[in-house]
Amino acid sequence: IGGADRFAVANRLDGGDQVVIADASWVGASSTGTAPSSTQLDAMEVSEVFMLRNGTELAAVSAATPAAGAVRLGQLPDSADQARMYGLAPGPHRLLQAVSSGAPETLDVLYVNTREEDSLRVISEQSSGDADQRPVKGF
Repeated sequence: IGGADRFAVANRLDGGDQVVIADASWVGASSTGTAPSSTQLDAMEVSEVFMLRNGTELAAVSAATPAAGAVRLGQLPDSADQARMYGLAPGPHRLLQAVSSGAPETLDVLYVNTREEDSLRVISEQSSGDADQRPVKGF
């Protein structure tokens, strides 16, 4: 919304409820593991949505009740300024990639449990510039 301000916004498809979270951006989602049919797996039902708050704090909100508040998962490691997810997968346990922009860009793999505060753990042995150091799609 103009300028450098960031807002994560959640709207109901019917136009009903809206939640606006200042200084946050959405980074990905988890699914319930169910889809309308086996041929529509790309339309999986969303269970949690992940956001980056204040540029360094990862949190998750329930897709069904975002107004209930966020589960604070933890701070990104060291100089990381981005979090990436690779596709929808059932939660609550998820893997993400933390990115430290710069020259050179470095990457870490993170684990979180969306039902547990401060569950963020760096599980990569060390930061790496290797783009292959990332969670595979579906985790």
